[in-house]
Amino acid sequence: YEGSDGNTGNLITAPLRSINRAIINANALNTTAIIRVAAGLYDRNSNWQTAPLYDMDILCEKGTILTTREPPSSLSWSLTSSNTYRAERTASSVVVDMKNIGKYGTPYRLKEVSTQGDVESEAGTYAVDSTGVWVHLIDNRIPDGQVCLLLSTVSGLTTTANATVYVENAQFWGGTSAAFRAASAGTGDRFIAKNCDFAYSHNNNGLSIIGLDFVLLQNCRGIENARDGLNYHNAALNGQTVIEIDCDAFGNGREALTTGTLNGSTAHDDVTIYRINTKAFQNAGPNIADVDAVQSWNLGCSACESSLSITTSGQHAGYHGGNGASESVKMWLDGCDSVGSTYDVSHKGTGFVKLRNWSGGYRVRNEGLIETY
Repeated sequence: YEGSDGNTGNLITAPLRSINRAIINANALNTTAIIRVAAGLYDRNSNWQTAPLYDMDILCEKGTILTTREPPSSLSWSLTSSNTYRAERTASSVVVDMKNIGKYGTPYRLKEVSTQGDVESEAGTYAVDSTGVWVHLIDNRIPDGQVCLLLSTVSGLTTTANATVYVENAQFWGGTSAAFRAASAGTGDRFIAKNCDFAYSHNNNGLSIIGLDFVLLQNCRGIENARDGLNYHNAALNGQTVIEIDCDAFGNGREALTTGTLNGSTAHDDVTIYRINTKAFQNAGPNIADVDAVQSWNLGCSACESSLSITTSGQHAGYHGGNGASESVKMWLDGCDSVGSTYDVSHKGTGFVKLRNWSGGYRVRNEGLIETY
């Protein structure tokens, strides 16, 4: 059925068009709600930009992609030269080609370069200026409806207090503050996600969690974001518990943003995090990194092949605990492995990294305490 935000959204035969309107209508009920989302590619006009005020389940069909994409019908592409095309659109940020598959088996994210000339000389690239974007697709075709031009707009939610939000089967693409951002201004907030992707954020993380009490991810992925794949903060230092189960984080980190501190999965402040079978690889820094006063237990995790170009850096690591001498990170690695980085384990601070049933390499950078237990 064709959705319209003029509908009530109470009947399957008369659905709403946007998830944002569905959340607004659900909030007006002043009670818990369930929102069911049909599969499809949702553009910036129907994306998620409103905070649930009450407990809410967002149940998406498989194949639901929530993006900051400019509708293709709004774009006019003109040939410049050398299979390069230009469209006028401010706030252009990332280009994803759904027709082609990238190195990670996901839709092909074009490489951002600096100038029109750079784009013309290399297929699979794009460049932006203040008014538009140049694109040179990997197969040299004219940009079509399978090309997603993602904009620098907000994606995700900010919760208020004492709400539990559950999301399943959603892919979040794009976003300026993250592909999906969940921040709490109160206490009692919880975020649970299953089978979700957080991908292609231009200047930030895939998933950014700020200040929530409890986070549970199962079978979720952080994919090719500018900064971290999965990022957890709790600046209020009032305790935050995170659980990752069977999650992946790969291809994250654009080195121009910072050197060596871009990760697959990372926790900060006083977060307590449990990672079970997390796989993090080819991120531009330590693949799994915890800092400040974090306590992390990592079971059966794999952290491989840091993509940081400075291979002599201590940040070219599988696992990393602590960035400063006064940091008190406590990290347990139980049945974990690491290969392909300069260091398999790196630690700095007053805390420790403890290993048990370790496999893979054992090249360590120890400015604190690394030991077996």
